[in-house]
Amino acid sequence: MLAFPQETGQQTRFAISSAEGLYRLRLESGIAYRVEVSYMGYTKITDTLRLTKDGQHDFIKVITRKCYEI
Repeated sequence: MLAFPQETGQQTRFAISSAEGLYRLRLESGIAYRVEVSYMGYTKITDTLRLTKDGQHDFIKVITRKCYEI
């Protein structure tokens, strides 16, 4: 998961999922972020978030049926 701030002066944030596919990412409240959630075999999710203090947002991943040749 990557979070790109939409305001200057802020840093890009990232998180790596647990074995269960759970993420925890701390973002500054009141700042808009373009968030990208991706995992091999799943459709990439891109969304813009502006969380309030102690906010939470859940993403649901969808399995893709694409086959990749190695």
